Amino acid sequence: AASPGSKAAQRAVDGLYNIGVARAYKYAMSGNRSALMEQAKWLVSSKPCSPEGYYYLGFARELAGDAANAIAEYDKASQLAGNDEQGYGQWARFRRERLLASDSGSKDSQDRQQEPHSQPRRSNDDIPYQSPP
Repeated sequence: AASPGSKAAQRAVDGLYNIGVARAYKYAMSGNRSALMEQAKWLVSSKPCSPEGYYYLGFARELAGDAANAIAEYDKASQLAGNDEQGYGQWARFRRERLLASDSGSKDSQDRQQEPHSQPRRSNDDIPYQSPP
């Protein structure tokens, strides 16, 4: 068994987190708002300095029609992600701008066809931070 704080324990935590990200992606693509909200909250509580949880929390709030809080979550995701290779920063900015430009804040089903990559990554350390434009 891996001792707490060991590299093996961190790999296990990262593996669980990556599974959570993949589940959030699945829930977002299917429009399952309640499951997405629950999964996104778990992601944020697991890794509060990672953008994925905030992105999917914004997505869930957007699905619920809560544009103001969705925008706030997208802002946080954008701040944390910068220009990450998975695309969370770029997509958070895109969705934020779309909500700001929209009167209704409704979800366009075509937006579900292109989303950030839910591929696992080693850690946030290998993503250079650049402040959003």
